Amino acid sequence: MIKTIIFDINGVLFPVQPYIERQGEISRSKFRMIKQMVIDIYKKGKISKEYLRKKIYSGSNKNLSKKELDVIFKSLTLIDKDIFTLIKKLSGDYKIYSIVNEAPKWTDIRVELFNLDKFIQKIFVSSEVWIQKPDKRIYDLFLRETKLNPQECLFIDDRKENIKSAKELGFETIFFETKGKLIKKMKEYKIKKLTLNL
Repeated sequence: MIKTIIFDINGVLFPVQPYIERQGEISRSKFRMIKQMVIDIYKKGKISKEYLRKKIYSGSNKNLSKKELDVIFKSLTLIDKDIFTLIKKLSGDYKIYSIVNEAPKWTDIRVELFNLDKFIQKIFVSSEVWIQKPDKRIYDLFLRETKLNPQECLFIDDRKENIKSAKELGFETIFFETKGKLIKKMKEYKIKKLTLNL
């Protein structure tokens, strides 16, 4: 029986991964520049969607186009509302965790923006533990810290290599392709409260 559900963040809960070049929309060098600016904002304790919007679209970024600025802002603030609603509902009956490959501070920023810590018990961040998925050691670390049985854990990720590693360690897994397919697969595991019409 599934008692714990582990959601990947990038590509599942947040459809746009921050500061990664996607289909040539924006260069890595420009992403890095904005990345440092947002980290500075976070350190000053002024994090909010409104403050980020003001800073990102300010006149100090004249060398970036409107399209580039839109990509940057969305990469920080675009959350899949359906998946987020699903997590909120599931958190009443299941332990919810996340294992994510992400740079320092990004997870903190997202937790602050969306109060993720109200629904997700802990997020295991690659940059904090110095291990990235699909390295099996990050899943082993998760199991050691949580003292959970992998057979009672359902791991959801949008990358097949990450799914493969988790499955080899005994996790139940779902490869995330679409929200509709996710719900269908979760029903096969008899997950409660799957009330979203996706």
